[in-house]
Amino acid sequence: MRKIATIISILVGLTVITGAIFAVDNRYALKTKLTQLEIRFELSKKIDRKYALQQRTWDLLREFKTEMNMPGPVLNEYRTLKLELEEIKKQIQILEKK
Repeated sequence: MRKIATIISILVGLTVITGAIFAVDNRYALKTKLTQLEIRFELSKKIDRKYALQQRTWDLLREFKTEMNMPGPVLNEYRTLKLELEEIKKQIQILEKK
């Protein structure tokens, strides 16, 4: 009778330990997946912003043909857009490496 109780307690203990190991493993696996999802979402936002900036620069070039034909404020906007576009491209490359 004593042997049976010992065997049952050992089985219960092993079951609890195994369950705890799976719970901890699952928790960290979900954290990793969440981090990857956050990176993909951030990348998606950056790519959308890149396309919007690129479209705006193309619209300005289509309207004025060259930078020389752009009035001062428009030229400043165009240059700012180009700088932001380059920065976004760098950020996208960094996110793609993660």
